[in-house]
Parts: sequence; C-alpha cells; structure tokens
Amino acid sequence: MAINIRENFHNYLIIALMFAITINSFSTYTFTFLILVYWLSSGNIKEKIKIIFTDKLSITFLIIFAIHLLGLLWSEDIHNGLKILSKQRRYILAPIIISFFDRRLAKYALLALLIAIFISEIYSIYLYHRYGVQILGSLPSPFMHHMHYSLILAFTFGYLVYKIDFKNLNQKINIFYLLFALLTLFVLFINKGRIAQISIVPILFILAVKKFNLSALKSILAVTVTTVLLFFTSYHFSDQFKERIDRAIYEYNKVIGTGKRDSIACRFEFWNYAKELGNNSPLIGIGTGDSIVEMQNLLGKEELKKMYEECGLGMKYQFNPHNNFMLFYMQFGMIGVILLLAVLFAQLKIAQKLNSTPMLILLAVTIMGMFTSSPISMHTKYIYFYTLTLTMLYLDALQRSPKDQQSS
Repeated sequence: MAINIRENFHNYLIIALMFAITINSFSTYTFTFLILVYWLSSGNIKEKIKIIFTDKLSITFLIIFAIHLLGLLWSEDIHNGLKILSKQRRYILAPIIISFFDRRLAKYALLALLIAIFISEIYSIYLYHRYGVQILGSLPSPFMHHMHYSLILAFTFGYLVYKIDFKNLNQKINIFYLLFALLTLFVLFINKGRIAQISIVPILFILAVKKFNLSALKSILAVTVTTVLLFFTSYHFSDQFKERIDRAIYEYNKVIGTGKRDSIACRFEFWNYAKELGNNSPLIGIGTGDSIVEMQNLLGKEELKKMYEECGLGMKYQFNPHNNFMLFYMQFGMIGVILLLAVLFAQLKIAQKLNSTPMLILLAVTIMGMFTSSPISMHTKYIYFYTLTLTMLYLDALQRSPKDQQSS
C-alpha cells in the first residue's frame, strides 16, 4: 500500500485540488505548489514536455498564458503587468496535469469537485435561510454573492442533468443527481449572477441536442417553453431574481444615457473606455500591464478614482471592462482577440471530436460569462475552475473514447 501511495501521490494531490478550488483559497494554492514541486522533482521532464507540446488542449492553455507573457514586451508598467501575469500562470496547470495525471482517475477528480459544490450549496441554503437574499460577500459561502460563482453553478446544473439516466430514474444515483440538479438550480436563482441564469438557455439547448437527440427545431421549441416557465416561476418565487430583473429594467429605462452610474451603465461605460484604449494601438493593444496608466491618462486620476467608487467594479492594478473580448482588444489588440477566439474554437472542436457534452456545456457557460465579465482573466477561482474542470472533462472523455479518437 505504501508503494501505491507514493506512485499515486501526485494524482491524490490533483484530486484534492479539484475539491479545494470552490472551498478554500489557501488549500488551493498549497496543493498547486505541491503539484508543481512534484512535477519538477519526479523526473521524465523531457517526456512530460513532449506530451505537453503534442496535446492540443494543453497548447490552447499555453497560448492564453503566452499572450499575457508577450504583452509585457510593450507594457510600460511592468510591475502591474507581472501582477496580472501571476494570475494567468494558473493556465500552466492544464499542461502539467495532462502530462502526468492518470486519466483513469479523472472521474474521481470530477466527483471531488461535485462533492465540494454540494457542500457549498447546502451551506448557501443555510445562510439564505438565516440571513435572506441580502447575503454579504464576506460570509464564507462561495455561491451567494459573486457572478463568476454563478457560472460554476450553471455548469454544475447542466452537468448533473447530463449525468441523469432518465430511463432508470428509480435508481438511487439518478434520484440523487436529479435532486442535486434542482438544488443547484435553486441556489443559482438566488445568486446575483444574471448572465449565468441566462446561460441556462444554451445549456438546455446543448442537452436537448446532445443528450435527448432532438432535432434543432424541436430543441428550440422545448428550450423556449422550458425557459419561459423557469424564468416566470423564478420571478414570482425568488425575491433575489425578481430584484435583479426589476433592477435591470430600471437601469435600462432610468439610468442608461442619463450620466448616472449603475451596474449595466458602468459596463457600457467600461466597454467604451476599453475600445478607446484599444483603438490607440488596434493591432497589438496597450500591453499586459498598462491599463491603469492609460485610464489615468484618459480620465485623470481623480475621475478614475470616482469611477471605481461609483461603479464598484474593476481592480486597482488592472482596468476590468467586464467583457473578456473587450479586455483582450484593449490589452492585445485584434491579434489578441483573434488568438482568444482561436483558443475557444479549438477547445470547442476538441469537445465536439470527443463527443463530450460536459465540455461543450462548460465552454458555453464560460463564453456567456465573457460577454458581461472577464472570468478567464480577472477571477482567480474561475480561472482555476475553467482550467482544471475542462482538463478533467477532457481526460475523462479521452479515457472513455475509442483509441482511434484519442489523438489530440
């Protein structure tokens, strides 16, 4: 047994990391460090590097990191650029894991993630029952306050529905998955993340086509009816969802165009600033680390400070336009946007080739989130989630697929 533990120690670390990413930041960083040390110290470096550079999914994650690394070359603010780059280094985890993780254990890593999410959802329900919908972000629940956590919930709902065998619904595991999916949907609709709630629509469409084998027309009809019923019910039974919808309608009618700042108005304002900065160098952008310097030059230091205070959005060392595509255009110009789209297209193509519905669901949720936030650039926990979960789904699909489909 001792020999077996030594041989699989790195696999256990990676499974533990999958459990930790939605639970505890310190544990996440600790497991990440140990995995990196083990990768460097366990030998066969040349063989691992060969695997990394011959694996298509691995290369897509390396490209994201490389864009930010190269963006330092034309950045004036190297200090802030390095801060941004330090966040993007999580993408290197994907090729590291692909190069030495036992893909037969990917299903256990995904199970560890589901267990962690289930625990968090139960705790979220407790907090909701005790404090109501006005949950403070300081409370230790990952699913009650921030948008990028709601993207995790949206994926989890789709993944659980995918796992259910509706033909054998009397089996305990299918009953559990069904109840877990309903719990996830409930927590999602008391969360503040509107874009993740909207992402239910493409999730349902993917499931209709891939799981239930409906035609495109039947899928559209089924998804339309289901979405209308779901959103109507949520509006009348979820105070949080109702407040968010009413607030959005108010902002569109009373705030946008008046010079006032609110959530949606701030996003439109941010997109315009990102576009303006990107237009200064439309081919390669302003670089990885120069967004705050450029924003100060554009608005002035006091006006920039005022904008941050009134919008409550963004970071002090990086301007976040709350649109990942606009962020890439601002930082890396059209070349960066084209590379980002190429990465997403390549990942979708890999998912399609492996016939992995869960990979398609995760990518759909992530892309939806990229239109109103910057989940793959700004939010460390979502970077972890997107990178590790897509990698595990990929390895699990490789393990399950015929050998002639495993070249990637």
